[in-house]
Amino acid sequence: MFNREVVTTLLSGISETLSLIGPAYVEGSSVQRPSLLADEPVVGDAVPHVEAICQIVELILDKKALCQNDPDEEPAGADEDDEMAELDSVLIQCAGDVVSALASSLGQAFQPLFQRFYSRIVRYYVRRRALLTFEKKY
Repeated sequence: MFNREVVTTLLSGISETLSLIGPAYVEGSSVQRPSLLADEPVVGDAVPHVEAICQIVELILDKKALCQNDPDEEPAGADEDDEMAELDSVLIQCAGDVVSALASSLGQAFQPLFQRFYSRIVRYYVRRRALLTFEKKY
């Protein structure tokens, strides 16, 4: 059984690590990018954990992660449904934070990954029209 809260904590840790370490975390990535240590761009072997992180985030954004569809989970009542919806919302937000941290770390080299995430992320944004009320103050 994979707990949503555990996965959320792990995603937060990944996001923080990417934010703190920055491009050094992906220095071995096969994506061409400026080197921190040399003048030439770096192109290295792919780092398996970066691809794994991307795949996990994609599963979460698609709501196909095991923690979101646990077959061992018992049917929930109305109160538990609200709690699960809140936990799913936080989980998806943390997955978005990982995407943001990857974008910050990779800079322009994030472009190929952006194509993978864009359609998944955009479905969570709903157009809302702001209602403005104007009051006359005398």
